[in-house]
Amino acid sequence: MKESSSPLTYNIFIMKLKRYLFLSCILTALLSMMLLGACSSEKKFKVGISQCSSDDWRNKMNEEIMREVMLHDNVEVEIRSADDSSAKQITDLDYFVNNGFDLIAVAPNEANALTPKIKQIYDSGIPVIVYDRDINGPYFTAFQGADNYEIGRMAAAYVANLTSETPKIIEITGLPGSTPTEGRSNGFRNMADSLGYSIIAQASGNWNETGAAHVADSMITRFPEVNVIYAHNDRMALGAREVADSLGRSDIKIIGIDAAPRIGVQAVSDGKLDATFLYPTQGHALMKTALAILQGEPFDKMRILPSPAHVDRSNAQFILLQDNALREETNKIGQLQARVATFSQRYATQKICYMPLLQLFFFLQSSFSCYYVSIGIANGIIARWRSATTSSPTNATNSTASTTNCSKPQARN
Repeated sequence: MKESSSPLTYNIFIMKLKRYLFLSCILTALLSMMLLGACSSEKKFKVGISQCSSDDWRNKMNEEIMREVMLHDNVEVEIRSADDSSAKQITDLDYFVNNGFDLIAVAPNEANALTPKIKQIYDSGIPVIVYDRDINGPYFTAFQGADNYEIGRMAAAYVANLTSETPKIIEITGLPGSTPTEGRSNGFRNMADSLGYSIIAQASGNWNETGAAHVADSMITRFPEVNVIYAHNDRMALGAREVADSLGRSDIKIIGIDAAPRIGVQAVSDGKLDATFLYPTQGHALMKTALAILQGEPFDKMRILPSPAHVDRSNAQFILLQDNALREETNKIGQLQARVATFSQRYATQKICYMPLLQLFFFLQSSFSCYYVSIGIANGIIARWRSATTSSPTNATNSTASTTNCSKPQARN
């Protein structure tokens, strides 16, 4: 019975061994393909930009941000504007959080209204960059902005170039509660007081042309002695100019802040504004800081942009020429990027078509190669085992034969 069961045991062993080897090779090949696919995918960061408003200065900054993004293929940027509404900006920030953005950069519409929400996001572990406008507390990963107080001082000092008479100034401020409004107003007033200038009226234009036109109409009528209007941005300055001209007061000198090329600088070049002051945008620097944070590289926690110079008729045209040249180069970069995107799309389409076939080929090749190599090794082991099992009965038979021969009586001659 033992001799008849040996072949059956051997056959069952061979079947189980082959099945085990085949399944092992299949699993090994599948795991290799999964690891190869995982290694080929690259992490793309999502950055949300929350602008408090939509104007020429912010449009310029957005262009700088997207120009920098063109140079990096590991980041996606979405820009949302709150349109001067703190409630909408809070909704925009919630959108970024709920949609898994890796970093949020925010220009707070109002410090008091936005600080609690920004603190909540910062405390949750999401990196936050506060730029342009400040908040009430150090609840940010990094800050980038200019010195609005110094800009206000520079504007007041420049007034001496506008009139030979004692300046009698109307100030049109930005949104009450925003940090640029406070800085630009305090800096201007402190310098004006030291120079003996008189600020005869002040009102908020809420950063927009319509609001400034409304308050300018009222204040020019009430204070006919005015000879200078200082507005906290160029849009409000242009609103005041339109009203002053309509009231026959084109003699009033008007200055603004921001110097965005297509609005403020162009207005100076056209003679609508007497001067404007460069408020740096530095969108490219903002994106570099964001990428440094996300990639674990060194960055400046507090980046105070240098105080800018004024723009008047002496340099406005030169700045416009520079801006036009930069715009042309940006368009060329955009065209090149579009062509690269087209080629990338073609490659991706071909990859989608051919990659499954290549994966199947390599899968089958690796599976069968591994299988046959394993079978070869197994056959060698089995051959040794069979040799060992067949040699044992032979030795036993020879031993028995020897014993029998020894027990037989020797024949006599």
